Amino acid sequence: TEVLPRESIIYAWGWTVILPLSLALTLIGRESKGIKDGASIQRVGAAFAAGAVSSVAGAFAAAKLLRGTLGAAADRGAAALAASYVGGSANFFVVAEAVGLKNNGLLAALATADVVVMAAYIVLLQFLASKYGAPRPETATVSKTEDAGSPVVPLFLGACCVAAAAPLKPSLRTAAISAYAVACRRVTRARSAARRMAGWCLAAFYACLGACSPVSAVLKAGAPAVGLAVAALAGHALLLAACTLKGPWTVDEALVASNACVGGPATAAAFALSTRREDLVVPAVVWGTVGYACGTGLGMALYDVMC
Repeated sequence: TEVLPRESIIYAWGWTVILPLSLALTLIGRESKGIKDGASIQRVGAAFAAGAVSSVAGAFAAAKLLRGTLGAAADRGAAALAASYVGGSANFFVVAEAVGLKNNGLLAALATADVVVMAAYIVLLQFLASKYGAPRPETATVSKTEDAGSPVVPLFLGACCVAAAAPLKPSLRTAAISAYAVACRRVTRARSAARRMAGWCLAAFYACLGACSPVSAVLKAGAPAVGLAVAALAGHALLLAACTLKGPWTVDEALVASNACVGGPATAAAFALSTRREDLVVPAVVWGTVGYACGTGLGMALYDVMC
């Protein structure tokens, strides 16, 4: 007997409301004093480019490994996963439809495996950040005049940002929420309250993600679909790790870039904030949004190469 229902409108809100709200609150609560984004954007951009190439290469290798089991469907699934691990779920479904997976039984299995494997990977990134990232600065004591107010105001402003961007296309929504949130920073000084609320929203998103992706869902998806997703993401992680050894970016910047590739701008920004790297919040949003723009094209290019 399942304690929690497998499907619920609340779980859907995790993607459409809670995660975007976390992004808005992260930007509203971001401390910008002494932070210069230019150099960080360049370094995270270089790591993101390496991560995007690694996602495509990992998906290509996964298709080769599982072609004997899945046949030609391995190429279609790998193309959709490559789009997802550069952009996001929207890119996944666009490519899946374009390559002929829309009415294929593998689509549902891959979509489930994609979400479950991505959730596990984000947890792994949190562990790696705590283990191998740069030492975290001590939390500064902020005077009440600089950081006053209850969480009600930033929460209201964040909700307005999400609602205002809701009618837009998914590829434009994140950029709009980011722009609105940056503008709303001038309305409130409750920075720490906004950051706390962003953390709670991210925790709620993870709870929704875990509730709708139980172990039984992985078993139902089937070993081939899970294997394809795991192999593609493992390729991304291993190749990006190899590039990081020689690249001009730090471990923290590589982890944020990887999160931007796999999870998208909202999870990457919240990840940067949770690891106390506020200087990486804006680069996470910028390159996660770029991933939405180029994910579909890279997924289709991979499919053309494999076919």
